[in-house]
Amino acid sequence: MSYALVRNTILLFLSMFFVTEISAATIAQIRIAELVEKSELIFHGKVSSVSSELNSSGRIYTYVDFLVEETLSGTKPDSKTITLRFTGGSVGNQKLDVGITYPNVGEEGVYFVERTSFGLINPLLGWFQGHFKVNENGYMTTASDKEIYEIRNISSEQQNRISRGAALGVLTSTEKANESGISSLKNGPMTIGEFKSKISSFLVNP
Repeated sequence: MSYALVRNTILLFLSMFFVTEISAATIAQIRIAELVEKSELIFHGKVSSVSSELNSSGRIYTYVDFLVEETLSGTKPDSKTITLRFTGGSVGNQKLDVGITYPNVGEEGVYFVERTSFGLINPLLGWFQGHFKVNENGYMTTASDKEIYEIRNISSEQQNRISRGAALGVLTSTEKANESGISSLKNGPMTIGEFKSKISSFLVNP
């Protein structure tokens, strides 16, 4: 059996393993209050570089460097930059897809980090639920680019088992329009300042 075939077999096995882990993680819904409470670090930053590497064990990791604009919660990084490691990515003609949406170079956002040390498949708490972006108009969006209009502290009794694409309590235009008694949006999308202010209020009054 050739070396290439052995490596491809191993990578296939690893991807199947990681997909199993993803299925368990992505369906778990997290309340916005839980994101704030359980994150080791919450920061506002911009992505300065993204690179993928194949290590000696045949695993591919993607390293994302951020310029930290403001630390909202947790220990402030020693420098103005922080690197988070995500499992998967592409190196040459080899690819390991584990279902992660990696932050892109130039992206600005607010990131809820479950653990800053390497070791997790995805360091962001709740995967895409802990990934918020600022769009070209200066408004906050979910990881899937849905503009955010409101953030509410939802009780655990209202929590579902399956994620709706964002943390519970993060209301996009679609979710607000579908709410009982709400036929149109009351306000425009949240700015980065409004979003950070709301997150800070959860830190004061969890």
